[in-house]
Amino acid sequence: MSANKAPAQDNGSQVDRGMTQTTARSTRQSWRGQPFSLNALLPLITSSVVELYSERIEPLFFKNKLRQRLHAYGLSDRTLAPVLTIDCVQQCQCGTPICRKMITSYEETFSDFYSAARPHKRSQAKLTTLHAIDLNQYKSYDDYKKEIAKKSGNFVRDAKKAFREGYRVHLIEPSNHSPDIVSIHRSLKIRSFGLMPDAFFINIDHLGGLPKSFAEIQQPSCPQHWEYLFGVFADRPGYQQGAIQTDQHMLGYARLHRIGNTLFYRDFIGHGDYVAHGIMKLLHMEIMQWVLDPANVFTQDTSQMVYGAMERGSEGLFTWKRRSLFAPYLINLIVQSLPADFDAQDYLRLNPDIDNRKMPPEVHYKLHGQSEKRHYKISVPDDFDAANYLRLNPDVKCSPEDAALHYTKHGSAENRRY
Repeated sequence: MSANKAPAQDNGSQVDRGMTQTTARSTRQSWRGQPFSLNALLPLITSSVVELYSERIEPLFFKNKLRQRLHAYGLSDRTLAPVLTIDCVQQCQCGTPICRKMITSYEETFSDFYSAARPHKRSQAKLTTLHAIDLNQYKSYDDYKKEIAKKSGNFVRDAKKAFREGYRVHLIEPSNHSPDIVSIHRSLKIRSFGLMPDAFFINIDHLGGLPKSFAEIQQPSCPQHWEYLFGVFADRPGYQQGAIQTDQHMLGYARLHRIGNTLFYRDFIGHGDYVAHGIMKLLHMEIMQWVLDPANVFTQDTSQMVYGAMERGSEGLFTWKRRSLFAPYLINLIVQSLPADFDAQDYLRLNPDIDNRKMPPEVHYKLHGQSEKRHYKISVPDDFDAANYLRLNPDVKCSPEDAALHYTKHGSAENRRY
């Protein structure tokens, strides 16, 4: 696979809109901050209806789907599924915006999956089953290809046929292909997860307009948290995307995230006119070759590839994922714990620069406060006297009610009398 040199199907070409609320936006706004603008009210209403269906109505069908789909793997109950350990690497020290955004989002995403090892805040009926490939089972891409050929020979044959017909897979910078992305989303109104609002409302303005100049692929600044996009192309000499000539027509794409030791298909979607050509199977196989390349520094130490929940989506999509060796797993989510005496209100008082409307204090401490050594609890000696403290330290300008706060933040370290 090379980098891009130029500026309801049973093929897996779909986005799991039930993973988090950010999923519905991810086709119009990447984690790296592509422009996002929806001015019309109707698209927002439609997206809200779809979200309502995903959160309230679709879970009513999970029980039957779960039983039927577990049976395909020879399991009578999901508690019998093997366990994968998921580590989001919350202690990442690079501090880039993508790290903070992905950690916050994926902690929420993974909380929706079933784990026998911890209590769940959500109703059991709404919890879903992780659908993943255990990458540790394969020492190389050849091992994976042999296993998939043994269990689903047609999958590999279709991918090879697509390659023989001239389709190719490249890493992409999405801003170079925004018209094709719009065309892909508008090509099918109903996909494996039902009605897709993007098929009706997405337009080129949602992706920042037509390409004006060729943009280079951005290399991730953090090896533990990143986003890469892959496109599957047909050669079209002279083919234009806005003001740039790409010479290639993009017919499908995948948005792949790394979050700690886990890879996650966030988007996986193909053009309705071409999915029957095997392009999405080729796309997946090429991505797996990239993932399992031992020389690839961006996938080293990854343990699993996730494609949403087993219960969601059509039977066609489930069959596609099963044939590509996705299987049900329980999760063991490594959660960064808070100090036993953490006090959210004290944390906000001690750190007034934190806006709890944007991020809960507990999340802020995990992502930033701990590494920044911020105070999280007002703590003073038993014999602390606020009035005495202010009298003995006339340079301290605060009310008696805030004297303990000042002592915690400054006075103790400065050995002030109290």
